Parts: sequence; structure tokens; C-alpha cells
Amino acid sequence: MTIPASRRTTAVVKQLEALRQMQGSRAVFVLPWLFVVLAGALGVASWHYREGGFVLFAGFAALLATVLRVGIPHIHRAVAALDSARPIVKRIEIRQLPDYDSPHFEASIPSRGRTAWKIRFPQTDWTPVEGFVDAEIYHHPEVPWPALVITPIGIIWPRSKPQANLPARDR
Repeated sequence: MTIPASRRTTAVVKQLEALRQMQGSRAVFVLPWLFVVLAGALGVASWHYREGGFVLFAGFAALLATVLRVGIPHIHRAVAALDSARPIVKRIEIRQLPDYDSPHFEASIPSRGRTAWKIRFPQTDWTPVEGFVDAEIYHHPEVPWPALVITPIGIIWPRSKPQANLPARDR
């Protein structure tokens, strides 16, 4: 039992369109390399001018490049899974994480076999509701964790490698 695309809420459709736009954007490919070049240039400037202040900015640029390079494959897998995979409908649990300045959430998602995956995600274009909800879970063959989760009011995809919890209880 999946939610037909024609019955998805407007908010979910907009979020899926935004995810597709992120995946198709050239900036997704260019930005990480731009930050790598910037980090290198700032590192050379720090060495050449013997000024330590450049090192701080070089480190920040390198950190941004790393964050972008880690997150981009998750976007590609989410879109590919949506286009090609058949979803599994299961009950997931969403809870708000207390240790952040801005709202961050964690979804506990039962998956294939007896593994549950914990995916942390920030509040973006929707406000998750804590508790249990039925969701469509899409998998990608490259990774064991869910690539995309569609709830009735929003979408979830990993921003980094999810944490596995064993064993999962089907709800």
C-alpha cells in the first residue's frame, strides 16, 4: 500500500521537487571543488605571508567542502530510489533531539531484515510531529539504509551515514 503520487500533499510534492532540483543543480558538483580550491589558496597564502589567520579560513573552507561531498551522494540516492525502487510501507518513529539550538529530529526506521536505522535530520520545509507514523520507505541498492522516507507531511533523507540499531521491532 503506497500513496499514489496524485494523492500526496502539496507540501510533500514541493519537497520532492526541491530534492530533484538539488540533485540536478550544477552547484552541487561545483561547490565542493570551489571550497577545496579556496582552502588550498588560503593555505598557500598563509604560508606565503606567514599569517596564521588564513589557516582558520582555510580550515573552514575545507570543512565546508567535506560536508558537501558527504551529503551529495545521499541526495542522488534519494532521487534514484524514488524513481526506480518500490517503497515499503512501515511505521516509523520520529522524535525531537534536545541537544540542538534549532529543531533537529531523529527518525527510527525499521528496514530490511531486523535492522532499524536512525536518521537525524533538521527541520526544513515541514514541521515533523513526534510519535509514530506510517511512511513509505525507499531503498537504494548501493546502501543498506533507507535512501528516502516519505511521511504524509514531509520527506526524510540521510544527510550523513545513518546509525544502525539491532534488532528492530516491527510496529
